[in-house]
Amino acid sequence: MNIEKKKCVYKFYLVFFIGISLAAFIFLFIYYWPILSEAFVKEDILWWISGIILFRIIVISTMSTILFVKWFKQEAIYTSDAYFLFGLFFTIFLFGKIIDLFLNIAFICEYFIDVYFILLKIRYFFLVFNTLPLLYLGLEVLITFFNIYIKEMTTQLFNKIRLIIILIFLILVSFFIFIAPDINSLTFFLPLITMGTAIGIIIMFLFMYKSKRLSQAHGLVIGIGFICAVLTAIIRSILTTSLEPVSVVIAEIFDFFAYFVIFAGFITKPRYAKNIN
Repeated sequence: MNIEKKKCVYKFYLVFFIGISLAAFIFLFIYYWPILSEAFVKEDILWWISGIILFRIIVISTMSTILFVKWFKQEAIYTSDAYFLFGLFFTIFLFGKIIDLFLNIAFICEYFIDVYFILLKIRYFFLVFNTLPLLYLGLEVLITFFNIYIKEMTTQLFNKIRLIIILIFLILVSFFIFIAPDINSLTFFLPLITMGTAIGIIIMFLFMYKSKRLSQAHGLVIGIGFICAVLTAIIRSILTTSLEPVSVVIAEIFDFFAYFVIFAGFITKPRYAKNIN
């Protein structure tokens, strides 16, 4: 298969996957809208919350589109490329924000009281999957570390180790979400668990920047962005524990800033990339 046909195939699957997912979310909102609309009467600030989240959805979709366009503009494309993984990261993040929008409206509706905890667990599953593309890329630092400080590692062995690490992370965190007994456990303890992964991702990107292993993005800026994301995750867990609408607005603003920094790192190339190119 030549490169142009390969790009067409990837474009089809990408558009199909995103299109089907968005259609499912649209159907969800349309189906429950007679019930959801009651929430806007009960809480005026819900208009502000929804507006902020919708704005973030638009911005995130733009970020994802930019990254995928950059990926398709490359002469050769692979699913292990940084642009693809970054685009996938923001796409999953986009779906998570749509669920956030539904959750914030659903929380005000008494109709969803019995299933709200289940919906929140689904949201956290998206949070876990959202880290996988960056974890996949960030683990590239392992082979660099082994090759420099221990001994040469074959690509085949590295891919097996990377897969095992990702599966262990996915199984452990998913198990915690599944057995979580209440909302407070999810909104407080889960960020502490995922924080370890975030710190690992920060170290990986900073190391990749220092060792000049990542030329498609600025590892230092991404690392700083994820430091901000960790701090905002702590702030969010504290603010949203009370489930007050004003707290949700503040948490969304902090979160937006952190992920904007991360995106800036994704589209900015480090100085050493000029020498490589």
